[in-house]
Amino acid sequence: MLTYSSIFLAILPVFGLLILGFGLQRSGRVTVATEVGVMRLGIDVLLPCLILTAIVGNPILNRVSDAWSAIAIGFFITLIGYGVVYLVGVAGRMAKGSGLRSFVVAAGVQNYGFLPIPIIIALFGSDSGVVGLVFVLGVGIEIAMWTAGLAILTKRASLRSLLNAPIVAVFLALVLHYLGLGDRIPAPLLELMSMLGRCAVPLAVLMIGVTMGRSVDEAKVQNWLKVSVLGSFSRLGLLGGMIVAAALFLPISDDLRALLVIQGAMPAAVFPITLARLYGGQTAVAICVVLSTSLVSLATAPFVIKWGLSTADLGYLVKP
Repeated sequence: MLTYSSIFLAILPVFGLLILGFGLQRSGRVTVATEVGVMRLGIDVLLPCLILTAIVGNPILNRVSDAWSAIAIGFFITLIGYGVVYLVGVAGRMAKGSGLRSFVVAAGVQNYGFLPIPIIIALFGSDSGVVGLVFVLGVGIEIAMWTAGLAILTKRASLRSLLNAPIVAVFLALVLHYLGLGDRIPAPLLELMSMLGRCAVPLAVLMIGVTMGRSVDEAKVQNWLKVSVLGSFSRLGLLGGMIVAAALFLPISDDLRALLVIQGAMPAAVFPITLARLYGGQTAVAICVVLSTSLVSLATAPFVIKWGLSTADLGYLVKP
């Protein structure tokens, strides 16, 4: 039964992990070295294993056109997101030098990674093809982030940054899938990757909470209330509504439509904080957007997901 309470209970453990990570960092139990080491392990080892097991043999990716559709949608909704957030920032009288560029990147990038995955698993099941579809959608989002997003911050793009372990794993998995080589992977190796992959999401969500805990002291930005309100309005309101509308009206598969509904409910991603820190943006603005949208989405996400799945007649995908 697709109800607000059932969806809220499905997403509550995810936010519980975030809160636990936040608390562990604030109490001094997780050092920066531990945080960096665990995140590096997750990105370089655990996540690629999850990607390979989620994509290879995934029946909803049997058509190459479905994969290209997911990549294209991920790319264009991110580009459109940058434009929408920029207009909101300008209308809110944010200007260059006051964090406008960091605001645009923080609120405009889609949160496709570790936060929606456990929600998808809770709603649709761990064997749902939607899990693999997340990473294919993410390729388009990553391309938009490292080209247009980085250009917004620095006036230059960095396609070389796309050569990272998760993106390489996605393309390798798609090649194996379309060549029908999944059955050639030895069963022990497949089980090993499955075991490692299952560790990826909870560890990553916990570490995202740690990152939030470490970053909260930097979130001292002038007009923080305005940044928080504009960020929540643009990320969870305008962009969320546009993404759910795309799920309702685009001629795409039901699985991709369900994924877009989940995307429309997600808060701002954490990685733009790192982008702002590395490329001269105003980190405090990005942190403010991430923290505010995360708090607001705990209340709004169940409503958005329930309404979107029900309106799109996708309730049948939800596991009993």
